[in-house]
Amino acid sequence: MPEPAPRRLGWLLLGYLGAVVAMILLAPFRFDPGRLAAATWEPLGTTELRDVALNVVLFLPLGFLLERVRSGRLGVGAIALLAAAVALAAESLQLMIPGRYSALTDVAANGAGAALGAVLSRMVRLRVAADAALAGRLFLDLPLVGLCWLMVPLVWLQALGRLEPRDAVVAATLALAVGVALAAAGRSGGTTRWPLLAPMAAGWALIALLPLGLRDPRSAALALAAHALGFAIADLWWGRAGRTERRVEPGTILVIAALLLPWLVTTDPSVGSFAWRGDGAATRLGALAVLERLVGCTVIGYALAEWRGRAKRQGIVAVGISVVATVAVVALVHWPVATPRLLLTALGAGLGATIYQRQRAAVLWFIEGGASPVPQGPSRDS
Repeated sequence: MPEPAPRRLGWLLLGYLGAVVAMILLAPFRFDPGRLAAATWEPLGTTELRDVALNVVLFLPLGFLLERVRSGRLGVGAIALLAAAVALAAESLQLMIPGRYSALTDVAANGAGAALGAVLSRMVRLRVAADAALAGRLFLDLPLVGLCWLMVPLVWLQALGRLEPRDAVVAATLALAVGVALAAAGRSGGTTRWPLLAPMAAGWALIALLPLGLRDPRSAALALAAHALGFAIADLWWGRAGRTERRVEPGTILVIAALLLPWLVTTDPSVGSFAWRGDGAATRLGALAVLERLVGCTVIGYALAEWRGRAKRQGIVAVGISVVATVAVVALVHWPVATPRLLLTALGAGLGATIYQRQRAAVLWFIEGGASPVPQGPSRDS
């Protein structure tokens, strides 16, 4: 029997997020086996508290997704051990990277983060089993909610990068966009479901903004305020729109696109590279800059696919349209752009549009009776 669409979506998201976390852990990818002879592990207790918190947050979504796609077949303990094993492998590779340090504390924090995510996923799964009306609302089966979670790695990468002055404004606009999207996802014909979405908004803020708060508390506070303000104002706004227009997603995507412009305009596609040579710290920042561009284009590709979600043509055609549109926008804003950077843009946009197609298939699976009956809101048939 084919694997249900929601599980295929979960595996795709798990692979995507796992790849992003791996690149964060292993950048700048400059491995020098000669360092192994003199490399040492940091002793327990010497890792700063903010590094521990960051390592917990990085693996929390991975634990959540892994527990979800395995549907309880992997216990919390098994997920924690698996995450710790992966983290141990990554920390061991870091021994060969100049400028990086390895610590068993980080391994324990990664395992704890995955365990916490698995516990949260299990709590949600059991609650959904007890109340079928919640199916699809607390997971990632609302396309707008999926877009919100795709923005998490983008905010992470800003916090882990150079933290230039523009990053405070960009982080605030991204957080504002997420607040608007969650408020729209919580609307159904003018009736709010904010009691369900408000905890999700708080969870998004904690996971996405904690790395920024550890490095720049003022920027994180500004982003948090923008996130809350966007959620509150948009809930009222989409409530009015919902009385006359059942489907508010197209308008929401236009607002999100406008709020993505500060990131797109201020992010130079020529900055950074996956270089194998150079100073460790500088090379790491360059690699993270390229990864940020890739993740940002994934968000744009997903948003464009969501905007035309009711189009008759889906699948590879829809993915191709999103890729062409994203490349055209990037080329228009940053012309001239080197061909390798345009290819990177196309890769990110194609990945984002593909994730949306999986998301759409999961929604249709719920609607067509693949799970217990689910109330159909405006974003369910996008």
